[in-house]
Amino acid sequence: MIFRQSQDPISVVCEEQKSFVAHDKAIRDLIFISPTILATGSYDNEFSIKLWDVPSFQLLQKLIGHKGKIRNLQYSEKLRILASSGDECTVILWKKLARTKWVLIKIIPGKEFMTWGILFDDKRNYLFTGCSHYIEIFHLKKGFKKIRSIPIRDEHVYGHHVIYSILKYDDKRILSADNEKIIFWNYIRGEKLTEIVAHSHYIYRLRMFTYSNVQYILSSSEDKFLKFWQLEHDNSTYKLNALFPTINNNIAITGLAVLPEYGLVAMGCSSGIEGRGKLILLDCTEKKIIKEYVFDDIGNVGCLCVAWEPKNRYLVSGFWNGKIKLLKLNINV
Repeated sequence: MIFRQSQDPISVVCEEQKSFVAHDKAIRDLIFISPTILATGSYDNEFSIKLWDVPSFQLLQKLIGHKGKIRNLQYSEKLRILASSGDECTVILWKKLARTKWVLIKIIPGKEFMTWGILFDDKRNYLFTGCSHYIEIFHLKKGFKKIRSIPIRDEHVYGHHVIYSILKYDDKRILSADNEKIIFWNYIRGEKLTEIVAHSHYIYRLRMFTYSNVQYILSSSEDKFLKFWQLEHDNSTYKLNALFPTINNNIAITGLAVLPEYGLVAMGCSSGIEGRGKLILLDCTEKKIIKEYVFDDIGNVGCLCVAWEPKNRYLVSGFWNGKIKLLKLNINV
């Protein structure tokens, strides 16, 4: 992803907006699996994933299989597989047979009470899953065989440790958000390269982009900060360095999406179930917030997740009360 190089001001106009009730309870993650299909995962009592036509928001299919809250969704366009993870310590894989026909093809049980972080590596046909004590790697074209288990900490160490997010760095390295830490791994060797206490509370999302031929990493957290990082290495020594700007928000940043065509970052903010959330657009070139959206038709609840669809310029966000907001943006650089 390459951010824009221009220093000219950027303008954002919302051409169209729509809100609707997608679930009975909180929407914890959402993801576009095509320019016109949105998948949503929630805390509702049936623990369902729903597939929606966009922008009509006609329900295309409901995917039932989880037995607990759904936390994360990831999609492999190459393999046409949707992965979902949640509180009951399973990752479920759903295969696309047709636009409105998805089938459950695999349930991957975890070792602990929560498995949240998931990541596809389409080049190697790998699936990464993260729980409290392990990152595990499965080969999707070899019968979903587990090929490696990377220990994060001793199994007997008790504590509420969670891998919230896993991010691919290159063909042999990944980053994981482990509570307040960012850890950099060589997953081919199962080796920890470096780790840093990046925040003072849970890191919810990791994202990466390239600007002026340099890779940057974004982390958003319960501690209300959005931070920019740059990875440096000298021989076998690796360091994550904090960069300007660090965005200090007044509520937790729980959702994060990159709009790479325009050099924008979208942040979903939430102070919990009660307390009005908001959607923020940050211009990374000017290093400033350019838009803040607070939606009267959503209610006094937090914004938990954000997704961007570049072809149709749809920015969608999910909220604690099960509602979704869609904005169609006209962005001029």
